[in-house]
Amino acid sequence: MKKSRKAMFIAAASAALLAVAGSPAQAHDLKATGPWGCGFPPASCGYGELRNNHKELFACDTKADGQSLEVKWEQKDGTFGRLGDPNGSASNCGFRAASGGSSYAKIQVCSDGVVDDIWVCNQWVDA
Repeated sequence: MKKSRKAMFIAAASAALLAVAGSPAQAHDLKATGPWGCGFPPASCGYGELRNNHKELFACDTKADGQSLEVKWEQKDGTFGRLGDPNGSASNCGFRAASGGSSYAKIQVCSDGVVDDIWVCNQWVDA
């Protein structure tokens, strides 16, 4: 059953890499969901979101599955790092304000433990 679960994850991850929400009227907000592979059957693990002209970052784990969610980030000034959701899938999300008057340039949503405790990430999304 473990091999079929891995095969199902790989198929789901290949079929649904990323969903980005935001309309032209709200061009400064960006939400990237995924990766797809948390739980059984595979579902989205959570999301990363940029708000307030790309100056605020949120990391939100939405699946109570024991897997961690992190958002990798890079600011326009070249600073980079990771933001996790400190309380897992419980209410509230991880939060970080951009530093030094900069804003976020891109984000990438990642989850651990999807397949044998290996981190799995979506593609980078430009802000």
